[in-house]
Amino acid sequence: MKKILIVVALFISLIGNAQSKGTVTGVLTDKEYNNDPLPFANVLIKGTTLGTTTDFDGIYTLSLEP
Repeated sequence: MKKILIVVALFISLIGNAQSKGTVTGVLTDKEYNNDPLPFANVLIKGTTLGTTTDFDGIYTLSLEP
């Protein structure tokens, strides 16, 4: 019984730890040119050093702490 409780507690702690990151995803478009995607643009989180670059279709994804 004690082993089962330890396994359940470990499983619950792993689930809680797995959800410690969030994801921000978006598309950058150029409003001046018919909303065309902006490829290879830099996306930065203001006040941090976290950032990424958009792909060819203007899509970016960042993994962040919540």
